[in-house]
Amino acid sequence: MYSDFETISTYYDDLYVNDEEYAPEAAKVKELLTRHGLPPRGDLLLLACGTGGHVPYFRDEYRVFGLDLS
Repeated sequence: MYSDFETISTYYDDLYVNDEEYAPEAAKVKELLTRHGLPPRGDLLLLACGTGGHVPYFRDEYRVFGLDLS
């Protein structure tokens, strides 16, 4: 089955990935992870992560795994 995402996937990052949006979102998630006790170098699973735009923001502090069905 051919999805609409497959049609735009080669352009997706250019159209939708914006560091100005990802950076503050990642900072908020890091704050929550710290508050709830995820230890440094703990495993972090990102679900529905698209092309993984948030992953670089967590790599230095956690072991990051991403899963997306698209």
